[in-house]
Amino acid sequence: MSQGLELLIWLFCVGLSTILIGMYFKQSIRILKKEGFTVQLCPSGSVNYVTPEGDTNCCNGDVIEGWCSGNILCTMSPLHNSRVPTCASIAAAAAASAAARAAAAAASANSNCPVCPTV
Repeated sequence: MSQGLELLIWLFCVGLSTILIGMYFKQSIRILKKEGFTVQLCPSGSVNYVTPEGDTNCCNGDVIEGWCSGNILCTMSPLHNSRVPTCASIAAAAAASAAARAAAAAASANSNCPVCPTV
């Protein structure tokens, strides 16, 4: 009888723990999905801060009492009411630029090689 009661208490605790962990992960995923952030890092040399409107921006200067003392580089908030570009668009432009430079370098290297296949 005692062993059966211990087993029931143990199963109850394991089940309750599983439910609580599941609820925590469900809540965490829902928050990330709701925010919709794609780029979660500021460009190199900048810091992030939260504006009074709730947007997360990146600043290349000091942040004093919630205000950027330098230039606002981009915003990580998908829904914002400013003319600041999103960090995702800056990252995409940097990646496209790097890809174009790599393609140009590859084309230049192949043009000097008589036996290399053309791309």
